[in-house]
Amino acid sequence: MPKKKEQKAIDKGIAEVNEKLKGFTPAKSKIKKAKSGDVKAAKGILEEFIGAINQNTNKKDGNPLLPHSPVEESVLRYLKECFEMILDQMEGGKRLDANKALNLTTGKKGALEKTLQRDMDIFLWVSEQALKTRNKRGSIVKAQEEYASNNNMTIDTVVKGYKRIKKRWFPKE
Repeated sequence: MPKKKEQKAIDKGIAEVNEKLKGFTPAKSKIKKAKSGDVKAAKGILEEFIGAINQNTNKKDGNPLLPHSPVEESVLRYLKECFEMILDQMEGGKRLDANKALNLTTGKKGALEKTLQRDMDIFLWVSEQALKTRNKRGSIVKAQEEYASNNNMTIDTVVKGYKRIKKRWFPKE
């Protein structure tokens, strides 16, 4: 049996590890890897999602064959972001390869992470410029036009990026 001092040190170490692991799940780890370009992790997320759907929909005589399998919320959010990217590109008349949107292609960064970073850059720059001229009408629109011009982007891309981040950071309640 450890002495009191040793037991306190052990308890403190356990508490520190528990604090570091708070909120950690294998799914969140896979999502982080997928967004960083790990195709195997992205494929694993989809396989687990499909498995959960199969488990929840396979029935015999109206009864599930297996107990209900929940899908972790972080996985649902990840897939939602991926599918939103595809739909956003379709609305703009462009086509985004589903493999890229779902991070199933190789590269330094996943498509979702690159788009998210670009959108954050747009939002922050436009917001900063708009704040500098906040008393002038249309300051956000002017800042968006300037950003598009300076970065060889269409105004549509800049506006959508700005709106995506605004929606994500400031959701309507």
